[in-house]
Amino acid sequence: LAIINSPHLEEKNFSDLFDKMGFDPALHHTYPNPTGPPNSHLHNPLKSLRYLDLSGNALGHIVCSTIFGAICSSNSSLVGLDLSNNKIGKGSSIVSILQNFSLNQTRACILERLNLASNRLGSGHLGTEIVNFVDKLKKLKALNLSDNFLSGDEHLGNNEKILLKHKLPGLLQNSTLLELDLSKNVLNSSTLSIFFAGINSKSNAATIPFLHVDGNTPSLTESQVEQLRLYIKHSRINRVSNYIQTGNVNTSTDDIDEEEIASPSNRGRRSAETYEADRVIRTGERNSAIHNSKPYVARDADENVAVLFSSPLVWKDRRTEKLRPIEMTDQELERRTLIQAFKEASVDIELSIDTCTTSRLQHTMAKRCKCLHFSSPAHHARLIFEDDRIGMQFMTEEELQQTMNPYCGSDAPFRFVFVSQVSDENTSFAAQSFLKAGVPHVVCCNKKPHDMDHAALAFMRAFYIALGRGETVKISFEIGCQAVSTASNQPVDKFKLLPEDGDHNRAIFRGDEIPGWQMSPTDASKFECLLPSRPEHFLGREVDTYSVVEYVLSRRFVSLIARVSGIGRSSLAKVVCHSIVDRFSTMSVTISQIFYIPCAVSVHSTANDNSFMHALYKQLIQAEIVTDQSAEDSGTQFEELVDRIVDALRYTKALLVFDGIEENDEAIRTQTLPYFLNILFRDTKSVRVLLVGRERITKPNLGICSFSGVGEFVYSLGPLNFKNTVRLFSMHCPHVQTIGAHERQRLQKMVSAKEGLMTSFENDTRSYDIFKALGEGIPAKILDVATHIKRDDYDRLWRNQNM
Repeated sequence: LAIINSPHLEEKNFSDLFDKMGFDPALHHTYPNPTGPPNSHLHNPLKSLRYLDLSGNALGHIVCSTIFGAICSSNSSLVGLDLSNNKIGKGSSIVSILQNFSLNQTRACILERLNLASNRLGSGHLGTEIVNFVDKLKKLKALNLSDNFLSGDEHLGNNEKILLKHKLPGLLQNSTLLELDLSKNVLNSSTLSIFFAGINSKSNAATIPFLHVDGNTPSLTESQVEQLRLYIKHSRINRVSNYIQTGNVNTSTDDIDEEEIASPSNRGRRSAETYEADRVIRTGERNSAIHNSKPYVARDADENVAVLFSSPLVWKDRRTEKLRPIEMTDQELERRTLIQAFKEASVDIELSIDTCTTSRLQHTMAKRCKCLHFSSPAHHARLIFEDDRIGMQFMTEEELQQTMNPYCGSDAPFRFVFVSQVSDENTSFAAQSFLKAGVPHVVCCNKKPHDMDHAALAFMRAFYIALGRGETVKISFEIGCQAVSTASNQPVDKFKLLPEDGDHNRAIFRGDEIPGWQMSPTDASKFECLLPSRPEHFLGREVDTYSVVEYVLSRRFVSLIARVSGIGRSSLAKVVCHSIVDRFSTMSVTISQIFYIPCAVSVHSTANDNSFMHALYKQLIQAEIVTDQSAEDSGTQFEELVDRIVDALRYTKALLVFDGIEENDEAIRTQTLPYFLNILFRDTKSVRVLLVGRERITKPNLGICSFSGVGEFVYSLGPLNFKNTVRLFSMHCPHVQTIGAHERQRLQKMVSAKEGLMTSFENDTRSYDIFKALGEGIPAKILDVATHIKRDDYDRLWRNQNM
């Protein structure tokens, strides 16, 4: 029975329903005497039901206590109950029901699934009473207490000394519980400490394969996210191992595929293989392939190279509280160079590429990766890391040593470190910091900012090919320097092998050759192939990129708008997508999949065409989220297509990007897009949408402010500032390229003298004239001017400019 999302119904409507089912609602307070027989006149209205869904009805605690009274009766056959989003609050009526049940040890409740999400249980004792109630249930498999403002300090109704925080670790020992959802609460730091102490306790075997604590306030630390991931992984392995050994059906789980246990964000995704696994476990059949398969043997820990890229976009000025940009660097070219080097070396070495945050550094050391490639901007007194939102985070020399010390043992956690840093000067602070932390061999490479540094890339390629094939650090360094001298005839003083007086006649790798080396695929690579390529010469949008990523991670519905054509909306949206994909290891808690839908394909769509929806469905097929390809037929009804898409996305943490929505006026005029957004936000909890267009889709002036209660957050994109206008112009103007690099440097110095950050030009008419002549900060106009300006006009523009 399901009666959902009907808050207009009143309490008396449900009272009439229960009365017709043979139950007097007035009896829900008079729970049977725990020491005597059950009331003979208590007719359970649910005795013929297995599942009851009353979610989204705003029932209140009185009606809900009626339901709890029924399921606690001795003749209840209910196994699934959903009372989410019902404004239960303190639930004093339910508290008394549960306290009486706790005193009665003779009654058995066969409930297997209980959903109490979004009920503000944190305002009273009910959250703690529910956890205490769960301890008495012998068959419960799934409990959802998400979005309830639970802090952990709520105490048991009749015992102020027993707090929720002290009861939570007990849930981790529940041998029947398969799914526990505590996400989107306000569990405080003390509660989280106790909870994760229970997770890490050696006396507690990991048994809950689906455990959710994401979206908490305060957010989990990256270390806690990693601990949670490992707990989930071990829980699923333990469940499968126990089943294989004992054949116990009660230890089954919904999904035991080890390929998917790397991220807790995969909850709810169910493929045909998942249902087959369920069938095998339910029927007790054994798959011979499970017993005959050989265990996976990992490479030796010494044969690993971990690459950590740090590319923060902004830093916050503490004096003004404003975000200041950090110029983007082309790390994609460095990434491809490293991959190509190991392909050419073709040796048995595992290469992993990740974001450079403090938690990922700890993760790398915990994996015992002996070789680290650290790529970051340079600083004279700090190491530069990223935070979890692409902002800048400093680490001192002492903090690095403290971070590495727990992993040292008798040796340094890394046998070798390659420091690749962007700097105008030959600074080596980061390299010296790793040396002081105990690393015996460190190579330092200073790359030029702005320009593509071919010398640095040539050095990396030659160095890693030699090192991977078993050469010593010293010989590999000399081979790298020789490659630079041969290829570019540039000085090699920016490459340093430290310590200078150290013994570097040591090989790092064995150099075992293998045919056809390939980098192991990642979750990110699966979705990166669905995205459009990164835009070239994308610059000056660091703060915009950071801001849009921040809003997308914190809000479900964001619109990136600009009324001016050619300002770079689509380019920014593509960079935002790639920025998130590059950081899936830290951002997958919020977004684990991205689908980019160019709405330009729908310029000539009709109400029955819905091309942008078919484009989305096609990407879901490519991502193997749906397998039914029949809906790709353009004749599929729009409503059916929406239902299939929403059903596929229901439990995902996907980001849908609709680019060029202004070109699909038909979808807006016929309300197909608003209809889709209404259904999507109503039936999913974690799917996010980024619309890219000229104007917002909601109409506050007409009273349309949201879709299914999800409001639209609008980010307006402005023009480039003066400095980046000149930079973009100089990159594409043939006259600048003809004169040479010194001309580009001259223009940069002219701009730097004025800071170049302004887009308003008070009392500076000459700068404004240049800004206007170059396209007023609109990238499309700037490129047009750069490619068509005549040499005489170019000379006249910059003549006598002592800015």
